[in-house]
Amino acid sequence: MLAAFDRGDYASVRRIASRVETSAGSAEVKAAARSLVDRTGTDPLAKLLLALTAVLLITLTAWWWRFNGPGPTPARPPIVEHIH
Repeated sequence: MLAAFDRGDYASVRRIASRVETSAGSAEVKAAARSLVDRTGTDPLAKLLLALTAVLLITLTAWWWRFNGPGPTPARPPIVEHIH
């Protein structure tokens, strides 16, 4: 678990700590494992801000598509060949 923590692999740390919490006999070990799972979890505020950003992006994209859009493709002027 320490190697995973040092690597920054917090998903593995949470997974291992959850197993330790369920299999530990000592209440202190269970509390420490629960604390480790709580501390390495994702921040609820970060989840909320990510969701709001996604909603804003989708809303602005839909708004642009509905009211401005990419616009019509301009017609190309005819090719005129000048002979002197």
